[in-house]
Amino acid sequence: MDVEVVADGAGLAALEEDWRRLDEADPRSELYTSFDGVRAWWAGFGAQEQWTLHVLVARHNGAVVGLLPLVRQARRTGGRTRQVLRFAAHGDYLGAVVDPAGPVGTVLKALLDHVDADPAWDVLRLDGIRAGSWLCSATLGSERWNRHLRHQVEQPCILLADVPDLATFEERGLPSKTRKYRNRLLRDHDVRFVVRDGDDGDVLARLAALHVREKEHLVQDEGRSERHSWGENPQRMGMYERMFATPGLVRTFCYESPAGDLLAARSTFRHGRTLLSWTSAYDPALRDYRLGKVIQYDVLEHVLAEGGVDVFDLGSGRYPWKFEWTEDFGSTYGLRVERRATEPAQQGEQVQAAPDAASAASDTTRPRHDLRSLARRARPLARRARPLVGRVVRAARSVRTTSSPPSPQGEVWYLARPGDELHALGGRLAATDPADLSLVHVAVGVPAGRRRALAREIGRPLEDREVEAAVRAELLDAAGAVGVDPDRVLLARKASRAAARAVVDTALDRHPGARHVVAVGAGPGGWLADHVVDAARRRGLEVEVVDPDPGHPGPTAREVVAAYRTWDPDGGRLALHRESASEFLVAVGEDPADPRARDL
Repeated sequence: MDVEVVADGAGLAALEEDWRRLDEADPRSELYTSFDGVRAWWAGFGAQEQWTLHVLVARHNGAVVGLLPLVRQARRTGGRTRQVLRFAAHGDYLGAVVDPAGPVGTVLKALLDHVDADPAWDVLRLDGIRAGSWLCSATLGSERWNRHLRHQVEQPCILLADVPDLATFEERGLPSKTRKYRNRLLRDHDVRFVVRDGDDGDVLARLAALHVREKEHLVQDEGRSERHSWGENPQRMGMYERMFATPGLVRTFCYESPAGDLLAARSTFRHGRTLLSWTSAYDPALRDYRLGKVIQYDVLEHVLAEGGVDVFDLGSGRYPWKFEWTEDFGSTYGLRVERRATEPAQQGEQVQAAPDAASAASDTTRPRHDLRSLARRARPLARRARPLVGRVVRAARSVRTTSSPPSPQGEVWYLARPGDELHALGGRLAATDPADLSLVHVAVGVPAGRRRALAREIGRPLEDREVEAAVRAELLDAAGAVGVDPDRVLLARKASRAAARAVVDTALDRHPGARHVVAVGAGPGGWLADHVVDAARRRGLEVEVVDPDPGHPGPTAREVVAAYRTWDPDGGRLALHRESASEFLVAVGEDPADPRARDL
């Protein structure tokens, strides 16, 4: 089995015939990593210098038997450039393409071994691997990759193969008040349901403009400063233009006025007998009609009448509105490996850095805490917040240099505010097993101004117990997005400094053998970092005081952000800390818009 690398657009084009042959033969192929999907992605993103095409091609006796479409991304972070190896695609489901008639296991092993032996990447981040796919099975069955594969998110879908018509679907139950909102919309407005294939009626440009209008409404009228629009992203637009130009690939369901104005839409990609919903948008003037719910009703009526669709995929995310339509869902996984600065490319399990190389290991895996090195690393922060320097130095005096392996009790992170698992310690996520991680939240209150704004938004005062329950739900949901069991989350009993100190002391007493981690200057004036270090010292324990590092955002980080941004007052979710979560994405240079969180 030979593996070669295709690194440019010409090589990609030369693969078209073989790639399409595998797409057609492979029952587990994914749309977004099909030839059309990757070609469209490269058309939108390939002109940027940060991307280098890296498609792995497996050949057996000269014939192409497998493809793993990857790309290298150069990312500047922490003062240095890191090479991230990821899929050359954008979408909910990504994976390898394999000839099912061949030795599938051998092909996938050859592709993954080639990845492992490649010395050029610092971070491997393969997201959106569907449960049950070739790649998922291969990594789960590998000693090398199994521990790096983590569940990411649910993928709700409506199964239609045994549903002959809308009446049968309705017998199983519709989301509450669907007909009420639809009847009200049709009574109040002259709305026409129109189905457009490809870019018929210039629908992509109109959809992008509507999506931007929706974003502007959310930002200006509802204070959703984190919202952005793919319609304002030239690279995403370039990708979608190519996809909309591909015959038979795109179908967009629209509500239009008699004058042809686009009022709402849900756009889908077709892959075999599956429709994949990828975006929705609505006219803010009609926001009270719950257009997302109403248009889904008309979409299903049309799809069932036309036939040819067995699955309507609602897109990734465990959002309640999606599960109002279905009880069925799949899952996706992410494969993430972060190499140490001293770690070479290798076959088999990763090894610990040798003792004589410890000083060269990355801060993420082997932090140093002698006084001189910590003070030197704190200088950039000190220039922005000089009052913290003294506290950093005092903290350093209290911490012994440590190079011990992970404790049987894992790690305990002390978080000064909700969202600090991303803001301060996100860089550790990829190298930390969430099953061995405990989170200690010392901030469980809500500022008075934020509370008043929420009361105005809801239209009534908020009770203390209601706010406390919402905070708890938010923090536990965010922890769950990381993969931390609720039993390993400690919350201060109330919003006070005394309660915060008490929960820190509880964590230290409960986990004496764990690795305790806190960020430099954590808490107003650095009080949390000081207290954790002092309390640990009194118990004879060690603490790692680390530089704040948000790391590389990915699906886990976006799921944490989504947890903090969930708005469902009837369900007790108030998005209390959505600004902090969205600020994280802005801080790491990512687009804070999360299409999976969009509920019309």
